[in-house]
Amino acid sequence: MAALRDNEVLIKENEVLLELFEQTDGLIYQLRYCPDSNSYSFPFCSHGVWNIYECTHEQIKNDATPAFDRIHRKDIHGVYQVIQESIRTHSNWNCDYRVLLPEKGMRWLRANGSIKKDDSGCYLWNGYIYDITKQKKVEKELLDSKQRLQFALEGSQDGVWDWNVKTDTAYYSDESIRMLGFTSSEFDQTASFWNDRVHKNDQEAYYADIKRHLNGISPYYSNEHRIRCKDNSYKWVLDRGKVIERNEQGEAIRVIGTHSDITFQKHREQEFLTTIDIVEAQNERLLNFAHIVSHNLRSYSGNFESLLGMMNQSDTIDEKLEYVQYLEQVSSGLSETIDHLNKIVSIQTKVSQKREAIYLYGLIDKIEIILAREIEKNNVIIHNNIPENLQIYYIPAYIESIIFNLISNAIKYKHPDRNPVISIDTISLKNQLIVKISDNGLGIDLNTYGDKLFGMYKTFHGNEDAKGIGLFITKNQLVTMGDDIVVRSEVNKGSSFQITFNNKISEA
Repeated sequence: MAALRDNEVLIKENEVLLELFEQTDGLIYQLRYCPDSNSYSFPFCSHGVWNIYECTHEQIKNDATPAFDRIHRKDIHGVYQVIQESIRTHSNWNCDYRVLLPEKGMRWLRANGSIKKDDSGCYLWNGYIYDITKQKKVEKELLDSKQRLQFALEGSQDGVWDWNVKTDTAYYSDESIRMLGFTSSEFDQTASFWNDRVHKNDQEAYYADIKRHLNGISPYYSNEHRIRCKDNSYKWVLDRGKVIERNEQGEAIRVIGTHSDITFQKHREQEFLTTIDIVEAQNERLLNFAHIVSHNLRSYSGNFESLLGMMNQSDTIDEKLEYVQYLEQVSSGLSETIDHLNKIVSIQTKVSQKREAIYLYGLIDKIEIILAREIEKNNVIIHNNIPENLQIYYIPAYIESIIFNLISNAIKYKHPDRNPVISIDTISLKNQLIVKISDNGLGIDLNTYGDKLFGMYKTFHGNEDAKGIGLFITKNQLVTMGDDIVVRSEVNKGSSFQITFNNKISEA
């Protein structure tokens, strides 16, 4: 009686189990293979057989051919191989394969079975088969997506990285590794391995950008930095990434991103910036040229006008002839200045290649001739203390304009209670020549006008003929040539302009 009750309980349990399995789309089966007859059959199948093979159990109970005929012709050989391997090794089997069904079309199935052998010498497998078409579709989409991404990355030569924030472990793709000249075996798959190679001047911004994104301040991470390669050279890299996983506290757990080699772009960018600097410098020199033309030629024009007026007022032939000689000297100076100005037009970026050797002592003499009338009219005394053999390599029009402006300003802004005295001195150092032009004129209130002294159209004494352009031109010409000028001045006592010429002197 007890045995009968146990069998009843077992039958009920099996019925419940079968009923549960019938709620699934899969198939519980028993597959039998008899070597003697080389035949397959399904002694037992759950109702899921229709969902799997679109046939009834009766159709395959004694002969499995209707079910096996549904298997895709490209997969049937593989299925038989798996079964035969299970027989040979007496091991369980697993297999994915396709079937072509009359109604559903092609479907992917996953089957597994556990093997045993019965008393007749046939092999029995009990197992489960279920439809994995949706899973396979997702897998294919993921694979296609991965392949497209891989193709795009390989085409762009960008690298990929995947960083586990908590463990500091990281994955770097072959492209990232090759970018730095390493092989995979040489590259340590940790974030610190990359971080430690970031240029020290870029690290502050690098870590700040990462921190901003990890803390949720920025929607994604992006940073340009230099990275040290295996050969210790540096490449510019555009590093971008995004947090894809956070814990319940909002802390970043996983970040993925890309590396792009932007070294070429950075070099082109630097070349572009250099070009802009060159163009700006050219524009500056062109502006200076325009001011030189306007300012210097106006001085000659004024001299011509003044000398002609005095010649017309002269009473004797000798006086007129004397003024004619002055006119000839000014005319000669004008011709030479125009020649120099023409040379400036051809000066572009190679200023240093257009310099000429100029004797400063002789240049002062020339300027005295040009300003002869103003010197005579104002009883100006000029002390030219420059060594006669001292040469400076400079653009002639520039040096003439610089010295001319400073001397003419010393005359123009003379003190009304004393005759102007102008001293021109030099100090020769190893790689510098310092020229000091000092006067005893009105002086300049540097506390009030010091920061405006070399500005365009800035005047300080209220003279009607002051244009506020001479010192501006002087300063810009010197800066263009890599030189400098400073001034010391005291109101009612005079001024001293000190010019520092760098690497441009020679003694004949």
